[in-house]
Amino acid sequence: MKNDQGPLRRALIISILGRLAHDITMRVIYPYVPEVAAGLKITEAQLGTLMSLRYGVSLGGPLFGAWADRVGHRRAMTIALLLVAVGMGLIGLSA
Repeated sequence: MKNDQGPLRRALIISILGRLAHDITMRVIYPYVPEVAAGLKITEAQLGTLMSLRYGVSLGGPLFGAWADRVGHRRAMTIALLLVAVGMGLIGLSA
């Protein structure tokens, strides 16, 4: 019997690369905090608070998962995409 671990190895490599990309995108702003805070005319501490909200949102994941199970995944994704579109539109208008 041949022990083929090719698919397992491939999944592991993809998972590691995906996690690396995620970590890079989440932490790329840290060296630029002083410049970003100055550009927004806020303190570095205020920017740090805003950045920490990004991590706090993930705590609501189980609640949104239960909600998606109740209303249906397709409807939940549609509502979420509409909310993101509205939020980005408001950000665009505020600039």
